Amino acid sequence: MSEVETDPGVLSAVIHTDMEIDDWDDAQEYAKEIIQDWMKFNAVDEQDEVMVHYNGATWQRLSGSAPAVASSLPMIFKVNGDYTLNVQYNVPMNVLLITRSSHDEPMGANHVIVKIQK
Repeated sequence: MSEVETDPGVLSAVIHTDMEIDDWDDAQEYAKEIIQDWMKFNAVDEQDEVMVHYNGATWQRLSGSAPAVASSLPMIFKVNGDYTLNVQYNVPMNVLLITRSSHDEPMGANHVIVKIQK
């Protein structure tokens, strides 16, 4: 099952590389639906750039920011090897968070996605 029950108003999907292919597809589709809900609420089109603020990335635990095309979410966070993506949209706080865990990021790398204000 891809949906994780957390606080009310928080939509969450978990994608593991060790999932069966059908579960992987379902989890990926649900994660995309969550991101599309956030995009709709924030008037972000698929071709728009968003800003990704991250911390704890790679084995060096890097922090920073980088632009990304909205349509590439969440799969731009894939890495070679086994990993887990936890996609969360906190609706009341309007926060989209993607946490990636892997061999190099055992404590998780957090990625907060925000709309780029023009």
